[in-house]
Amino acid sequence: MGHPMTFGWRLVDRVCRLLERDDRDAVCGDLAESQMSAWRALREVVGFLLRRQAALWLEWRPWAALVTIAIPLGFLLSVTSRWFADGTAFHLSLYSRTGDWAYLAIPGWRRDFLASAATATLMWLALVAWSWTAGFALGRVTRRAWWSVTALFALVVVLGTLASTTTGTREGYAIAHFRPIGLYLTAVMRMLLVLLPALYGIDAARAVRRRPWSTVVVAVATVALTALSEKALEGSLIFGWGVVRPQPGPDGIVGTADDLRPLWWLSFVMAWPAVFVLANATLTRVLRAPLPSP
Repeated sequence: MGHPMTFGWRLVDRVCRLLERDDRDAVCGDLAESQMSAWRALREVVGFLLRRQAALWLEWRPWAALVTIAIPLGFLLSVTSRWFADGTAFHLSLYSRTGDWAYLAIPGWRRDFLASAATATLMWLALVAWSWTAGFALGRVTRRAWWSVTALFALVVVLGTLASTTTGTREGYAIAHFRPIGLYLTAVMRMLLVLLPALYGIDAARAVRRRPWSTVVVAVATVALTALSEKALEGSLIFGWGVVRPQPGPDGIVGTADDLRPLWWLSFVMAWPAVFVLANATLTRVLRAPLPSP
């Protein structure tokens, strides 16, 4: 920008990166010729950015992304990340208090430990996949309004479970043992497994040169992970939020294979961005294909 890169001018530079290329070049050129202070320049750039974003909300795209992605998927990812963090914290606390590495020599204990580790890994991968595809869809639908809708999406993810708490409340177990771990893991998982992958998905959607088949791999993996995690996803809203009461099947016992599944459709809601990614990659491939010779 032609100014010494003090802390204030570094902030100005960061905010300028949120502008579209043409606007960014024009604003940076004006700032380079100006004699204003860094903090005044920051106010000017932020004001210009907010005006640009406000104008974009007069179009349908930001509203469509807000209603179909930011609010519903942000809420689902908020509840699911907390429930998954709660389950991970519970098993970490259980094995750290009652287990010992020597127990791995016992086949039954080893089998249970490996099953818990595999389940936790599956849930973490599912969170990453759902978040990346949601970010990709958000970036493609919103286009220039991506960062304001992304901010609302992040707000829903962080505050979506503010009205309730389940961490450390598993019935029949002492709360004090794993509640602090669950609270810490919830914040970590939301940052590393939800918000960060969503930002990578947005970057992939906005990239000038995209590799459509790499996004196809992610989308197919997301569909597979959704199929494997569908009961955990439903459980996060049944047990972690209480949106409906658990409904046992004919045997009258909750937690068995014949339980009723009133929220079976949640998997389709969570996986629709992956379908969008597949459709987008296919369309991109078709448009890039060379025309047949006459």
